[in-house]
Amino acid sequence: MIPALGAQVGRALSSLSGVDNAKLLKDTSRLLIGVDKVPAKLPPLLLGETVSARVLERQPEGRMLALIKNGLFTLQLPPQLSAKGETLQLRVASLTPQLTFALAGEAKEGSANTSVAVRLSDATHYMNALLRAAPQAGASRAVPTLLADPQAAAGSRGEQLAQTVKDSGVFYEASQKAWVEGRLPLEKLQSQPQAQLGEQLKAQPAGRAEAAAELGALVARQLDTLETRTVNVQVNAWPGQPAQWQIEREADPEREADGSDEQQAWSTRLNLELPALGELGARLRLVGKQVQLSLAADAATLQLASEHRARLEEALAAAGLQLAALNLREAVPGDQAESQAQDGPAPAEGTP
Repeated sequence: MIPALGAQVGRALSSLSGVDNAKLLKDTSRLLIGVDKVPAKLPPLLLGETVSARVLERQPEGRMLALIKNGLFTLQLPPQLSAKGETLQLRVASLTPQLTFALAGEAKEGSANTSVAVRLSDATHYMNALLRAAPQAGASRAVPTLLADPQAAAGSRGEQLAQTVKDSGVFYEASQKAWVEGRLPLEKLQSQPQAQLGEQLKAQPAGRAEAAAELGALVARQLDTLETRTVNVQVNAWPGQPAQWQIEREADPEREADGSDEQQAWSTRLNLELPALGELGARLRLVGKQVQLSLAADAATLQLASEHRARLEEALAAAGLQLAALNLREAVPGDQAESQAQDGPAPAEGTP
């Protein structure tokens, strides 16, 4: 099932004035090409738009991996339809309830499959096998803890957070480069998850399937980071408290109020389910020394956050930061708290 496209549908429907309705109707009367899997970051698509799909791999039962607007899609062709060539011209046939395409050129219906086989390198087949194994990855590997000692000094906490990201395996190739150039000790490189999996295979050859699944999950996370420019790490916020941590470097820097210097903007999100406070989503945005904090939780938790704002400001000031805004919003039951925090919630009363 393809998820609903959300706000993108509204933007698409608002731009239908340039759509050739007669041509779109002709295309949609043909057999439609379904979408089994969309990329993590869906590129903008408009109803009736013609897009180029570069075929990367043809799979059994009419499935194919195709690159559309730099996004990797898994397409499903109906049995009666054959599409040949390494590049296909597709027209967006529908956006909701499911994303579908139609061949923009002539389609051969009911004919024999004359598709051109695409040859992939051994390395590509190996990567594909790892990604296919990724869903079987278990939770056997230890999950890093962000704050092993919550009472530690603020300076050491920052170093610990940075080390957690470095040791996540997302930047393994960068660590290899640093080791080759003599900037990283071998012991540090060997602490990376990929290196530990290699040692695990040497010691336990029978665990090859499990190791391949874990390695596939790491590769999938690396590809997702490369595509979305966002780092996602499953962590423990502190001992015994699972959390999902996300870090993003925003593409466009911001200028100071007087228009002088540009400041790089960073944002980080943390999703928690606390024993006493329930679900809590926090989004922190850092621009220079200015901090913007958004919290999404239930009403009681938000009331506590508002009452202890002064303590938050003091803690940030001790770290050389200033609280520019504190946005509080009650989370909708059943929704992810993180998405509420991400959407830019309305400021609480008395918040700048």
